Formats: sequence, C-alpha cells, structure tokens
Amino acid sequence: MSATSLPPRLRVVVMMAPGLMREGTLRVLELARQVIASLTVVDDLLTLRQTLSQGGADVILTGLSGHRDRLRDFFLFYSHYLRFNIDTTWLLYSEPLTPLLTTLSPLAPHEGPLCLPHDLQPHLLHDLLQKRQAMSHLAFMNSDSFPRMPANIVLSWPELQVLSHFVCGALEHLTTSTGGFTTKTLSAHKRSAMRKLGVCCDQQLHALLHGSRLCPARRSPDVVVSQG
Repeated sequence: MSATSLPPRLRVVVMMAPGLMREGTLRVLELARQVIASLTVVDDLLTLRQTLSQGGADVILTGLSGHRDRLRDFFLFYSHYLRFNIDTTWLLYSEPLTPLLTTLSPLAPHEGPLCLPHDLQPHLLHDLLQKRQAMSHLAFMNSDSFPRMPANIVLSWPELQVLSHFVCGALEHLTTSTGGFTTKTLSAHKRSAMRKLGVCCDQQLHALLHGSRLCPARRSPDVVVSQG
C-alpha cells in the first residue's frame, strides 16, 4: 500500500483525572503513536469542552468523569456532543457500573460511547485504535467490539445517581449542600431502584452491580433510564 493511500492518523483527546488509570492509558497510547496524529490530555470536563471546541477529535477516550466533575454533567455533555459530531468515536473506560450508567443517554447504540471493560488489557486498547484508524466511525461501532446492553428495566435519573454513588461508597456526597438529596429522598430512590433490580439488601445490590460471585445465579440487568 502506498503512503498516499494510508488512512489518516487519529486525533485523540483523553480526559481522565490524574492517577494510575490515566498513567496506564497514556503508556498504551505511546505504544500506538503510529496511528495517532495528535494527543491531548485534560483533567476535567471544562477543559475537554474547550479543547473540542477548538479542534475536534476522531477519538475521545475518557474515564467515567473528570477531576471534580459530576456524573450528570458528564453524561449530558457527551450526549449533546455526539449528536452533533457523528464521526467522533467516544471510548468510555471505567468501572463495572459503566454500561449501566451509559443508558442515561438517549443515543442509539452506534451513536453513543463504546464501553471498555474495566479490566481491558493494554494490547486490546492498542488494537481498538488501529481498528478505528482503518475504518469509519460507523463501521467501527457496528463491528461488535464489545457487547452493548439492551434495555428492559426503567430507572430514573435520581435512581441512577444513587446507584452510581452507592457502588463507589460515596452516598454521603449526595446529601451535602450541593448533592441535591435529603436523607429521606436518597433512601426512597435507593429502595425504588433495588425493587426494580430485584434485590433486597445492600449486599445483593453491590454483588449485582459488580458482577460478583456473591450473586452467581443473577446476570447484570438490562437497564434504561426513564425519559419522564
């Protein structure tokens, strides 16, 4: 293949809070530099917005949110951005809860982010970037790199917020002055979510969300956010 026929290299933007996950990801990206035209790394959603407004990206690689960012702001932003940037591939690299939380978005599967397993091996991320360089965004998203969740359980925004904080052991953050919940409303939304998911105690809920062997007979539920 001649040099002129090679697919263009990728403009990659990474948003992750400083830490081991970001360090490991950047090491992988260094190994994939032959398919990367430019690499920009930011800490938070505000800087990500500014970066994308200035130059766009072919691939956006993020954790579940950036440093100091709220989950709601993160999901609202990516839903809006991907609606109007249909050729951008968003790789969402985070924890076992990620596929459940991404149902907050009203986007169709090929329009939303591709959820990377939390234990994704470095060589697989490298392979994904090479694969994305070789094909269009739509072809890449339709290539079944990872399975996506169908949906038949309806969870509300508050229920998903409570679940996301529960699995991180941070429920108390929701009852602060900026959290938007009282102890009573937090408890009510948690009970409602547990009822919909078919669990009756914290241990079962934790096992379900993490895919733990504590709940061997259950599989991760298919979940969608309520639009009401």
